Amino acid sequence: MRRSFTNIFGNASSVDPERRNAVLLIGGISLVVVFAFFLIAYGYYTDRVEPRRENVLRVGDRHFNYAYVERRIESDVARGLFDPSDIQNSITQSLARLQREELIRIIAKERGVTASQDDIDRGIRATLGLGGDVTHDEMASILRREMIRIKLPLDDYLETIEADVLRDKVEAQFTDPLPAESEQVNLNLIAAGSQSNAILAKQALDAGQPFADVAKQYSQDESASAGGAFGWSPKELLDPELAGIAFSITGRSDVIETTKDFYIIEVLDKQVREVTREMKIDIGNQEFQALLEVAFNNTILVYNLKPEQVQSLANRVGAAIPGG
Repeated sequence: MRRSFTNIFGNASSVDPERRNAVLLIGGISLVVVFAFFLIAYGYYTDRVEPRRENVLRVGDRHFNYAYVERRIESDVARGLFDPSDIQNSITQSLARLQREELIRIIAKERGVTASQDDIDRGIRATLGLGGDVTHDEMASILRREMIRIKLPLDDYLETIEADVLRDKVEAQFTDPLPAESEQVNLNLIAAGSQSNAILAKQALDAGQPFADVAKQYSQDESASAGGAFGWSPKELLDPELAGIAFSITGRSDVIETTKDFYIIEVLDKQVREVTREMKIDIGNQEFQALLEVAFNNTILVYNLKPEQVQSLANRVGAAIPGG
């Protein structure tokens, strides 16, 4: 065995000492260089790569890492959705948009709603304002320019389109069955916001103050600026507990307590009328918002953004905003 090793490597004592030292020196330098590169690579990974892969947002079973959140926020900046004077709040709003998109997917899954490729294509056309006369190749070219403009990769962009499509299809589950006509009431309405406010509003009405003036003072509904004039409404547009009373009385009600609010209404008229497109849109949106609220309350939502990550995002998007 010793002889075979000698044949292969030679007699160690016969190696030129200078040559041996040179080989050892080169080997040592090589090891130092390799180790230095390892340290650099490891440092780059731990400082730059690993933090970007860290999960910072969870919605249900889906986790979003920092890199994904960063891309979406930069896209929101490119689309002008950021307020340069309140960047941190704008970041919070971007996270809320991400959360909402995922909640839409959760709602759609629960209701058996899916988005086909044709649905996605129609969603892209609608988002880009393209008519049916635009060819698929022309749409692809316009889409590429749009992704460059909003700084979003294709997969991320398609996720935003999918969320819009799914929402529309869920809303259609409520609006499609609506009849062309239905019984409606013409209402004045005060949504008091609290029992004490409702009592004050009723006292003012009982004292002879005009309904419009009382509504402007006490109502929390958007109709307050119009003196509480809610207008013609089918049952589907009203709080269900309120609708039951509105369609059974004429004139002014007492304070109506529901799980949502305290109301005083004035029923001016009842008629069978057309259910307009605007009504259907409002009904679909109202029903969807109710689903969204339930999903929000029943879904695991976790924010893990660290203060230094928020600051890093703020610095990054601040530099990207004109004048930032």
